[in-house]
Parts: sequence; structure tokens; C-alpha cells
Amino acid sequence: MKTLKQVEAIDCICEEQYQDLVITEAEYQGKTVKKSFRARHKCDTAKDKTSARYWSCYQWRANAPVNN
Repeated sequence: MKTLKQVEAIDCICEEQYQDLVITEAEYQGKTVKKSFRARHKCDTAKDKTSARYWSCYQWRANAPVNN
């Protein structure tokens, strides 16, 4: 088991390695897909408050704080 100090050191190395990496598109099974959760799950049409999709979309709305 690693100590907190070791984990933080590893985290710093990873951040340095990937800080300049820019993801421009997403790909799934060879097809380009939208990166947005709301677009993938069609959140604009999620109106049924008894569905899991509605509440997932609700949580991913703009400027929403994370509620536990």
C-alpha cells in the first residue's frame, strides 16, 4: 500500500506528462461521438421525473453543484 506522499508524487508526475495533451474528439467503436453527457443522453427530452435518465441529466445541468 502506498503512502499519501507517494500517491501525491505519482499524481504530480502524471499531471506533468499529460498537461499539454488536448483531446479534440472522442471515438467509440470506430465512430466519432459527441463528448457531452447531456448530448449523448438526450437530456433535452428527459421530462419523466420517475426515470433515472431525468435525474442523471438533472445532476449534469449547467453550473449545478454536486449534492449528496
